[in-house]
Amino acid sequence: MKPLKGVDKALEANLESFFRISYPKFEILFSVDSKSDPAAQVVKRLIDRHPTVDAKLIYCEQTCSFSLFVSDKICLNNSYYNNNKLRRAGPEIPRSTTC
Repeated sequence: MKPLKGVDKALEANLESFFRISYPKFEILFSVDSKSDPAAQVVKRLIDRHPTVDAKLIYCEQTCSFSLFVSDKICLNNSYYNNNKLRRAGPEIPRSTTC
């Protein structure tokens, strides 16, 4: 799961690296706080550009005031697979990444 908020000039390229991971079976969950977050449009473009990748954009409007991490974990209930990873931040990831 990749929680997002807002955009910067490198966001689309960085997120696209998730779509290029060479791993047999994985799902990418992108989450934003609201439908009006500009990051949602970037994710929608990437999902359209990579139709063979199992990716989903979810809106995590449910928050825990004491922990955004907990809020994101709650949103992981939208995942299809059981082996969930919560990736908080970072630039592009290598194609061989397994988590």
